[in-house]
Order: sequence, then C-alpha cells, then structure tokens
Amino acid sequence: MRVRFAPSPTGYLHIGGARTALFNYLYAKSTGGKLLLRIDDTDPVRSKKEFEEDIILQLKVLGINWDEGPDIEIKNSQGKVQSYRQSERLKLYQAVAEKLLSQGSAYIDPDDQSIRLKYQQDEVTFNDKIYGTVSFPVPSLGPEPVIMKADGRATYHLGSVVDDLDMEISDVIRGQDHLTNTAKHVLILNALGEKLPNFAHLPLILGSDGSKLSKRAEKDPVLVRDFIKQGYLPEAINNFLALLGWSHPENKETFTIDEAAQVFSLDRIHKAGAIFDRNKLNWFNEKYFKSADTSKIYSYLKTYESNNELKLKDFTDEEIKTFQTEYNSISEIGTFFDEIFNEDFTTDPEKINEIEGDNGEKKELLKTFYNFIKDLPTEDGSSCYSKEQFTKICNTIKNSLKLSPKLLWQTLRTAIIGRPSGPDLKSIIPLIKRDILIHRISKHI
Repeated sequence: MRVRFAPSPTGYLHIGGARTALFNYLYAKSTGGKLLLRIDDTDPVRSKKEFEEDIILQLKVLGINWDEGPDIEIKNSQGKVQSYRQSERLKLYQAVAEKLLSQGSAYIDPDDQSIRLKYQQDEVTFNDKIYGTVSFPVPSLGPEPVIMKADGRATYHLGSVVDDLDMEISDVIRGQDHLTNTAKHVLILNALGEKLPNFAHLPLILGSDGSKLSKRAEKDPVLVRDFIKQGYLPEAINNFLALLGWSHPENKETFTIDEAAQVFSLDRIHKAGAIFDRNKLNWFNEKYFKSADTSKIYSYLKTYESNNELKLKDFTDEEIKTFQTEYNSISEIGTFFDEIFNEDFTTDPEKINEIEGDNGEKKELLKTFYNFIKDLPTEDGSSCYSKEQFTKICNTIKNSLKLSPKLLWQTLRTAIIGRPSGPDLKSIIPLIKRDILIHRISKHI
C-alpha cells in the first residue's frame, strides 16, 4: 500500500493540507504501507521555494514523516535517483501526452496550441471508500481539460495521474473538493487503459460560520506556521486534526499520533463537513500543555527567546512547572514575557489597593524597595539585578517593616508585573532591565 501527500507550493501549509497529510500518514502506518511526499509544482509562476520549505518544515514539526520525498534519495528501477518535484519530471509527462495524441484520446487546441483531453464517454463513475459510488455526467465537468500547455508544461491533471502511476500509488486520499478533479483523472486513466487506484475523499473542513475554511480566512487562522507561532503544541494540533472528520473506535478524545495510527481506518471517516472549533483546539492545547514534562516546555519556551530577553538558563524545573500551573499555553507565557520586557508596559496603581492589607504598609514597602534598588550596583555589571540581591533586599524589608510574606510578594508582584499572582518573582527580576524596574516601582510611591 502506497499513499502520497502532494501539495502545491503556492502558499504556506494550510491546516486543511496538514489534515490530509495526517490522514495519509495514519493510513500508511495503520496498514504497514509507505507515505510519499510529492511537490506538485506545475505552476511556475505561483510556486515558490519558500512555500516548499515551509510545507516540509511544518510537517516535520507536527511529526508527520514520509518514507519517500524530495529530501530523501530513492533510486527507481533504472537505478536513477527518483525525483519528487513535478518541475523535474516534464519529459515523462510529455511522453504520455504524445501517447494520448497518437491514439486520438487528446488533441491540439487550434487557438492556443495546448493539448486537451478528448472526452470519449458520456458518464464517468468510480468508487470512493468514503462516499461510495460516485458518478458525473461528463458534460457537467466543463470544457475538455488542458493536460499540457503550449510551452510543454503539464497541468495538474496530467502530472498528478502520471506521477501516481509512475510512483505506484495504490490509494489516493485527498479532500472532497477534488471529486471533480478525480472524475477527470479517471477519464485520463481510462484513456491510458490503466487500472484505477483506490480513492478516498475527506470531508471539507468548515469555518466557525459553517462555510468552507478558506486559505485566506479572516475569521479563523488557517496556516500551520501561525498556530505554531501562537504557541499551539504539535501534539494538540494532531489530536485536533485527527478528529476533524474521523472518530476513534473507542470514542477516545485524547491520543497521540502513534496511538491513532494503531486504530485508524477509512471506514470511520464521516461524510459531513467538520467544523473547525477553535475552543476545542484550545482545550486540547491546554490539556497537552499541562501534562507535558518540563524538558518539553523548556524546548517550546525557547521559541520565544528571539523575541525577548528571556534567559532560559535562569529557570529551574520547579519554576517551569509554576508556569504550567499559572498559564494554559506557551502563548500566554510568551505574552507575559513580552509584557515584562516591554518598556511601555505600565502597571495600574489602583490594583495595589485591591490587595488585602494596610495601604500605608504597602506604600512604605514600595518606597523602601525603591530606595534599596535605585542606587544598588548590579553584580557583574549587567543591567539586571541578581536573584540573590533581590532575595536579600526582600528579606531585609520584610523583617524591618514586619510584613507578612503574602503582603510583601503580592504588593511587589502587582507593582512590577501588574498582577498579584504568577511565577516566582525571584526568577523574573533578573530578566527585567533595572531602568524598567525602577520606573515601574516609582509610579507607585
């Protein structure tokens, strides 16, 4: 059994494309077959290297790996390295186009010199593993399709059919929106006298308003790279995508990609469209975030290091666990870091008054703290105070003013980061520039 994911590199990887790749991956793993990644770059104008690189990168981030593809050298039966980019396979398509011309199954369009498939039947029928028997009156498919342009480049229709034959694809699994394309491909296969592969068309992914999830949707984000940047974990994305049109045989909601592969089958794919529910994705993300081990959280946090001055080495496993307790996603932590490193971020003096305790004591605490830090030299000449300096100052203030630990930490935390609870301040303080720290405290005295 051989399946393929064949994206066109005319844009960044779309969440619908990722779902198609995932289902092909799960089917290959569940049957002991192979998954091929093929780049269908028949459009030289819109196809770009950066899009191909993004497709490969995001699939790897999600853990969707392939057995053959443009980054894996596989030799064909003639001992030559197999190409998995259509732009490198033009001679193969030209030979098939010539065959169709010679047998009268195609003709040259006198207007533009392109080669068109000649319709030779009134109805086209094929079996689909999800939708059953599918039939189209051939006239409903529109004009006879161009299979090769005048410049010798194959169109999607011819390239896809020829590559599936050459690469011995047994099962073509793609979106429901390809049904009419499949009908045209069946006509080409019939003209060539070739056996049809098995077809399975996945239900559409619908937006929150019930309409088709567009590649350029404004209401619902659709690019995998954006979800990753927003802090969604690959495990959560995979789990969410697996349930967009498929159901677990034991009705489980949470499972890994490997666990899904053990029980995946096409007969559990639904025909109806699947609603892209952002709240459900958030639920999965929080669940995986809360249960992840600290090393994984640490690695995810590193994605934010280039956007702020986070010193990950300053955090212990216990402190990273605190982040998991206080926040529900990597993106929430990222937002917090963006705030504490942002010179324009301001804390609300009124929030100090909401803390339980004597307001006079809070004022005195902040004045004393300010006087300690404004002229205190930092260790090693850095722009931040050390954890040890900060701890010593706080202990001195607590003892001299006879403050409860709760009042001390909640007041300082609110003045510095704008909220009375959160990660341990002793780990946060060394990350904040002294000028920012002094400025924030000065606004409360």
